[in-house]
Amino acid sequence: MSPIELRELRYLVAVADEGSFTRAATRCYVSQQAVSSALAQLERRLGTALVVRRPRGCSTTPAGARLVAAARRILDAADELVDVVDPRPYADDVLHVGLLLDGLGERTWPLIQGFRAAHPEVRVAVGRIQPHEVPAALLDGAVDVALLHGPCDDERLVVTPLFSEPRLVVVSAAASPADARHLLTADVLDLPARPRRDGIDPGWEGFFTLISERNGTEPERRGEPAGSLKELLWAISLEQLFLTVPDHLATTYPGRLYGVAYVPVPDLPEVVFSAVRRRDDDRAAVRGFVDLAVVVGRDGVGAEPADRRPA
Repeated sequence: MSPIELRELRYLVAVADEGSFTRAATRCYVSQQAVSSALAQLERRLGTALVVRRPRGCSTTPAGARLVAAARRILDAADELVDVVDPRPYADDVLHVGLLLDGLGERTWPLIQGFRAAHPEVRVAVGRIQPHEVPAALLDGAVDVALLHGPCDDERLVVTPLFSEPRLVVVSAAASPADARHLLTADVLDLPARPRRDGIDPGWEGFFTLISERNGTEPERRGEPAGSLKELLWAISLEQLFLTVPDHLATTYPGRLYGVAYVPVPDLPEVVFSAVRRRDDDRAAVRGFVDLAVVVGRDGVGAEPADRRPA
């Protein structure tokens, strides 16, 4: 059997994260056919199905999920090898922007488009960063500016607040809180959560699992750490866990696709979205991008999530 290629692993992880061959292809900057063909060939070589293909969306099989977990470790190690050769391989005329989940939601594309129009001499490279990669992705130069949500406290970084959104609690659609028009913080403090993944800042994760609202006490933790938000949504649905998320994620990750409901919690502090850069990086392109992000954050208008319960 021929060896598995890194390219195939990247495609498989993208499909697992996105739940769609089309979105996975966009994320990997290739055609949908390239992703589908590569994974089909990999399945034939391994002699087992890795992805369940449906008319709308897809998911990994148990074998696929195990390979995805291993692939994440392999790809992280491969990326580290690049850093060993050249820790800052990027030219000065390239601005690397990292998005946590979908960055600023619907404001992300207007920001990127507006910056490119104002600075045609600067090439913009956009990539996704995972929660466990913050703040390392900024500090080691993998990205120049990160679009984040939630707390980010590191004296080596400059955090520029852009806007805030209400938080929703995500619960299983089969659980009784899913039927509520709204909940209070006290209503969800007894719900369990998934364990925190290694490398994720406890202060950041604790903001969304309401640790400060429990006076520093951890919630009950069930199961294994999730590798992506989509895996976490499925765990919430099947194991009746909880998580709080920014308002617009109810549109990005529709509850009907995962068996979850998004319920307003009006007494929770809102989540702040920020543009974050290294304190020692004062390049004009970086400052210009952050300045434009402030404008877009102030003037942007988000969509009304379809799966949110009306308050």
